[in-house]
Amino acid sequence: MSYEILFERHPDAVFVMDAEGYIAYANPAARELLSEEQRKVRRTQYRQALRSEEFEMFHYYFRQAVERGEARTFDMGIGLGRGGGFKEMRIRMAPHVVEGRTTGVSVYMTPAEARGDEPRKGSALDAIGASFIESHSDPILVLDQHATIALANGSFSKLLGWRKDQLEGFHILQCPSIPPYLVTQMNDFVTRVFAGGGDDEATMETIRVTDQGKEYQMLLTLTPVRDRIGLVRYWAVHLRDITKRKFLEEQLKRIELEQAVEQELRELEHLKTVSQLAASISHEVRNPLTVTRGFMQILKDATLGEEKRRQYFDLSLEELDRAERIITDYLTFAKPALEQAEPLELNAELRRIVQVILPFASMENIAVEVLPSAEELFVRGEGNRLHQALINVMKNGIEATPAGGRLTIRLLRVDGRPVLIIEDSGEGMDEDQLKLLGTPYYTTKDKGTGLGTMVAFSILRAMEADIEVDSVPGRGTRFILSFPAEAD
Repeated sequence: MSYEILFERHPDAVFVMDAEGYIAYANPAARELLSEEQRKVRRTQYRQALRSEEFEMFHYYFRQAVERGEARTFDMGIGLGRGGGFKEMRIRMAPHVVEGRTTGVSVYMTPAEARGDEPRKGSALDAIGASFIESHSDPILVLDQHATIALANGSFSKLLGWRKDQLEGFHILQCPSIPPYLVTQMNDFVTRVFAGGGDDEATMETIRVTDQGKEYQMLLTLTPVRDRIGLVRYWAVHLRDITKRKFLEEQLKRIELEQAVEQELRELEHLKTVSQLAASISHEVRNPLTVTRGFMQILKDATLGEEKRRQYFDLSLEELDRAERIITDYLTFAKPALEQAEPLELNAELRRIVQVILPFASMENIAVEVLPSAEELFVRGEGNRLHQALINVMKNGIEATPAGGRLTIRLLRVDGRPVLIIEDSGEGMDEDQLKLLGTPYYTTKDKGTGLGTMVAFSILRAMEADIEVDSVPGRGTRFILSFPAEAD
């Protein structure tokens, strides 16, 4: 059966094209749309045969018909063949599918006004361009004036899983990608934007769900699509996946919050320490000052004997010296950093320290045993401050040891690091006492302030020494000080 028998008297303009877009047949109504020259050419490509300002849309749907076997109906302006203007035509494309392969396409054209008041499907593409929407990497929906989905691009189905037949023709609030708990949000958003008449595009962050139930964080933009005279005909819903960005933002906020909390805790701990120090230092300094004030009042007595007067003077000076030592220890703790560090050979430094501590140990009847290293061991620090720290530790060990006891000092290298071990045979400490050792104003001595040990620990940590303390009640205490090695 020839095309003439089928379409020669057909009221619509009918073109039969092959899969390459060449016109194999045009009925009389279709030939009216061609120029005189084009009518004489037997094989013409539709791009040369037809005049239109919207060929991107025509070409897009033609390729869909050839490549996917999809039939489409849309409106498009077609130029009249005999020098006339443009006429709005309703175009229907019907693919010829033979054994699963498209061999050609029939194109039917009818004046749009002859179709009554039917909605002009496809006119949104007049403004945006169907090929642009379909090839866009982001999910896009096109809504008509009633918020019905006229078009869903392939990226929407690829990301969210919903097929075109589950989307196109349904109201936007029936879109299955909108979680039920966000339908009201979407309704309010669309209502507000539509009521604004399309003056501006509107954006919001929302959530969309796949057909498998997976949620994506989305940036949704609703943009008006206008016709040639500026009237809003359709609306483009553009979705952008911001799930990774939101995750990173939330991670960053969590990290910032954790850092802020840690900083606040550190500041609170510092304030607590400062408060403890302030309270303790005022208490410790007040005691000698109060005693000195009492002696000064006694010295005002004119009847006081010369021997008593000298005794009270000496006691007053001792109390003032004690107050000065407390303040000096506090300042040392407050500024532990080393300012003039230099290489120190521990054997030599230990000999000087022992010379200072021996008279005190002899007075307390404590034997001191020193076991130096057979090799030179260097550390980095300030000699005077190292002496202050180690004398404090050794003095505490002597004071904690009953008469007849022993203080052992051993210097050696362990795994390349200089290690100093100071061990006494004194009273020892339990676990609770060990936990408090080195904290502000903690002491096991009746008349101690605790600042000596705190200052010693502060100096040793400034030298990056590791401090380990082992103690057994009734058997003594051992300090193990491990220093970073300084190049010999």
